[in-house]
Amino acid sequence: MDLMKLKCIFFCVILLNSFNAYALRLEGIYPIKNSEGLDLSGLVSCKGKLLTISDKDSDVIYNIDKDVNEYKVNIELKVDIPEIELQNYQFPNNILYFLYNLFDSDNYDWEGITCDQSSILLISERHTKLLSVEPGSAKWIDIDSKSIESTGLLNTYNAFIEGVTVDNRYYYLSIERQPRGVVRVDRKTAKIKANVFNDVHISARPSDIAGLTMWNDSLYMLSRNDEELCHMDKKTLTVISCESFKDAAYTIKYESDEFGVVEGLAITNEYIYMIIDNNSMNIKGTSDNRSRLLVFYNELPHL
Repeated sequence: MDLMKLKCIFFCVILLNSFNAYALRLEGIYPIKNSEGLDLSGLVSCKGKLLTISDKDSDVIYNIDKDVNEYKVNIELKVDIPEIELQNYQFPNNILYFLYNLFDSDNYDWEGITCDQSSILLISERHTKLLSVEPGSAKWIDIDSKSIESTGLLNTYNAFIEGVTVDNRYYYLSIERQPRGVVRVDRKTAKIKANVFNDVHISARPSDIAGLTMWNDSLYMLSRNDEELCHMDKKTLTVISCESFKDAAYTIKYESDEFGVVEGLAITNEYIYMIIDNNSMNIKGTSDNRSRLLVFYNELPHL
């Protein structure tokens, strides 16, 4: 190969990288009407509806509806939450768990939502349990927190399970951070498989996993602090490839940027949806504390 061809290849690679060839293509960013103070924290596309939950409002499942160019949140259904058997976490998380339940016992800290053919499933970060909601009833599904702890996960309180999705055989759970990981739970035997991510932290924001979803029988995870959507191998629970949404996320300026704020993920054949949990923060310089919905075109490969 002659020198001119080598130079051309080199500069073409530089040019492609400068245009961020792996970035998601944005359709729009929308404030969500009626979402003030809700801190919407999870998202799923379920039977043609976008469903979401609030980590401040434990007895409600919401839907997000589009009316012309405006998105708004509405009550989908009320949930009658059954009594719960408390967890026995390792020290010092057991102390923090006791205190939170003592002073804030009605908050289940919903962080993830998914659905199967018969039920809507909510994940409680505080309790490391799934709530299965069916018409007229709800029941807890125990997750073996001790087995998860034995893998080195569930180390950092309030950084437990952030995302959940499901297929015909397994529940998939994302452990948020420090360390982050993905856990697969057999729906019949309750046995777990875990992959702990051994990240090297090079910034003040630790890498995390905020959301999970299943699309086209493939597993996808949302990294909030890295601002990436990643395709995962369902068998090994490892990352195959990632696509960035950093440019879109950086156009939304909140009062603090210590951590990322994009937490919920849903994928349809047409769009990729992400929802912001802004922890009741205002848009910088305003009094607007509504959640936002990020909508990207779904140009993911059909595998």
